[in-house]
Amino acid sequence: MPRDLAVIDLYGMSLEIVRSRFPAVYQWLYERVKPERDQNNRASYKENWWIFGEARRDWRLMAGELSKFVITVKTAKHRISLLSG
Repeated sequence: MPRDLAVIDLYGMSLEIVRSRFPAVYQWLYERVKPERDQNNRASYKENWWIFGEARRDWRLMAGELSKFVITVKTAKHRISLLSG
């Protein structure tokens, strides 16, 4: 059963780029994500509040050549197939 969830992945984008190119996304994150991140003890989460989770640079390098991959979270009931890029 789909839950209508999405991940907003703005890795590699500065706050200025997000604000100018995707103003609705910026506003949504500013209102819902930033207040929680402001309370987080992890400096990287506070400073880069618009970035989803950890950068995972190694993963991005490895996945960059893939046209498709499957992501499964340990607690997931279903797998999701995504196109990269």
